[in-house]
Amino acid sequence: MIITREDKIIKIIEKIERSELSPSKYIQRYNVPFSIAQFYRYRAKFFQKGKEYLKDKRKDRKIRSIDSEEIAFLRGFISNKANVSPTEALRAVAEEFGTEVHRSTMSRILKKFGVLTAKSEVVKKEHVSCAGFELITALAIHLDWPSYTVQRLMDVVDHHRIEPQPDYRPDKDGRNVKGHFSKKYNQRSTVRKMKFASIEQKRIKKDLRQMDIFKTSSLNLERKCLALLALPLVTMNGEVRHVNAAFGNALSGFCGFNYKQATLDKFLRELKYLGVSESLLIGLVKFWFQKWKICDSELELPFLCFYIDGNTKPLWSKYRVKKNKVTMLGRVMGCLEQVFLHDSHGRPIYFETYSGHAPVGVYTLSMMDKIEEYLNDAIGNAQVCRVLVMDGASNSVETLRAFASQDQYHYITTLDDNQWSERKIRHIGEPERYNNGDATLYDCKIELKDSKETNYLIIVRAVRIEWDNGKNTILLTSLQSDTIGTSLVVKAYFDRWPFEELTFRSMKAFVSLHRVAGYGKQLVDDPEVQKKQEKLKASINDLKQILKEPMKEISQETVLLSDCISQERNIRNRGSIKDGKRIQSNDDLESLKTCVKEIGKIKRRIKKIEKKYEKEFNKLKRCEKNWLRLQGKEVVYKVDVELDQIITYFRVSLANISAYFLKEFLYMGQLSFKTLMQSVLLLDGEIEETSKYRRVVLKKNLKDTETMKKLETALVKFNALSLHTLSGKKYNFSLG
Repeated sequence: MIITREDKIIKIIEKIERSELSPSKYIQRYNVPFSIAQFYRYRAKFFQKGKEYLKDKRKDRKIRSIDSEEIAFLRGFISNKANVSPTEALRAVAEEFGTEVHRSTMSRILKKFGVLTAKSEVVKKEHVSCAGFELITALAIHLDWPSYTVQRLMDVVDHHRIEPQPDYRPDKDGRNVKGHFSKKYNQRSTVRKMKFASIEQKRIKKDLRQMDIFKTSSLNLERKCLALLALPLVTMNGEVRHVNAAFGNALSGFCGFNYKQATLDKFLRELKYLGVSESLLIGLVKFWFQKWKICDSELELPFLCFYIDGNTKPLWSKYRVKKNKVTMLGRVMGCLEQVFLHDSHGRPIYFETYSGHAPVGVYTLSMMDKIEEYLNDAIGNAQVCRVLVMDGASNSVETLRAFASQDQYHYITTLDDNQWSERKIRHIGEPERYNNGDATLYDCKIELKDSKETNYLIIVRAVRIEWDNGKNTILLTSLQSDTIGTSLVVKAYFDRWPFEELTFRSMKAFVSLHRVAGYGKQLVDDPEVQKKQEKLKASINDLKQILKEPMKEISQETVLLSDCISQERNIRNRGSIKDGKRIQSNDDLESLKTCVKEIGKIKRRIKKIEKKYEKEFNKLKRCEKNWLRLQGKEVVYKVDVELDQIITYFRVSLANISAYFLKEFLYMGQLSFKTLMQSVLLLDGEIEETSKYRRVVLKKNLKDTETMKKLETALVKFNALSLHTLSGKKYNFSLG
């Protein structure tokens, strides 16, 4: 028998009437499904009009509350089940009591009981081709890299927020009636002229506070920073323009949103206008010094080494930009050169980018001054000897003098073979065998001359290495021979290859460090060319003064030569050529022979004059040729490095995060970047996402059992960190 709604109300009214409690206390104690006011309305109308008044006039109505008996039934129904769907609970209540309850009411009741419904448990389930990328995301968030990067950005934003900005007037020229940019906008002369102008020039007239970054939330900024971090992975070449390709869809899992190229382009442009690169670079030093935690116990040598290395990136441009030798292409061309500072384990912690040739050497000390504060925080109060290991590009006497003027940093570098001479030796010690290789070492003192300051000499400690295979190497160092032996000096320098050079080469390929980001250009004077022009012009004037008389004689002969050539041409034009033979009258033939003889005599006289001053004339020709070659080269385009430094910050951060994962979880060296990419990050997987969890099940590669064993062990340690997504969902990784 089905109990109707009216019968339930009448039954409750009768119970309240029979109870010793007051109606309000009875309703409060027994959880009656209507209020005290509604009780009095129901009772009054029931006694006046009867049961018909209590009937619900609305058709197909589903009640939004149930009584205590139905709640007790639901408690028993869900007690032995892991999860219950609202539909299943509605069906059970309808079969038991005949009550039709609204679905939202049932969902609310189940949630109140603490039951996860089947629908809310699995929100999303999908197959992902590069599920391994999320390992880097989870680790970056665990290290607080996104929030730290955004904080560095917001420091710059807050600084510009209080700065006075130029008056903002929307430029409507070249837009249609809806305010959209049209083709005409890009055809304007002002736009075309400033399209590739220097960022310093563009920034002057721009109201920075109109940019979206001033209005974007920190969470969205963290997502965009993660998207830029992932560029080398999701594009395989680090180019933003390839984000819209099929592989770029991996961004949705990596940063939580599938950004398009236009969005990331705009974000990078805003960062470039704000000039955030300096803040990011200082932040790079501080962040990784804290994460890596350099300590004395990790040092294999009795001093702390820092490796200085360069990265030259080719820049293809039709404009005359600053040039240098690009080793990877074997040619001198336009380029950007980066100077990297690596710690004793070969991990990049700081860098600077230059247009053209980087001023390595003496500028190395200025780089160290910028990070000195964070270096002291990382090492502590311990007095650790700090040594900068540099290649042959930094062995100028000017650099050695700069190091000699301070006592905080020492250096180890190599000396070019053409700079070594037995005559420069002041002292040479007894031969010693190299403790770590097949060589004989000699501790020396040598004299070096400064090429920029005449007759300035400097005495430097040198270590001569005679390898058993017959080759020789010369190292220069400022370390004292009574504290640091020759074997330690040689080991510190040649550890550069396995610890830094080899790692750096692997890292550059992994994060696409050789790619140049977008750039602007600024026209600047080229002082070197101007000096050469002035020097050549002075030489030409001096030579012309010396050759004044012979040049006057040559000028006179040249006038006669010009007349003879004109006469010869007129005679030839009077005849014709038939079957390869000249046809002319006898008089013209005689005149032509006479003219040819005269031209020969004049040329011999000119040659005779030049022979007396052969050396001066040859030098004059060379000077004039070089002077003409340098015309129009008084200025050169200096390339903006702001955007390139911003992009490189994210690439270096990706390299460090990946190195951290290799070291702390896979227990592999930094040379395993390629293995990390091909064997771990590119693994397929299934992702299940709920309101509280994000489960990533990586598909095991049965052909690579050794790496899979390491990965399985790493995931156990990984999950113990309680990793979370940016939205707060808990990460869970497994290998299936």
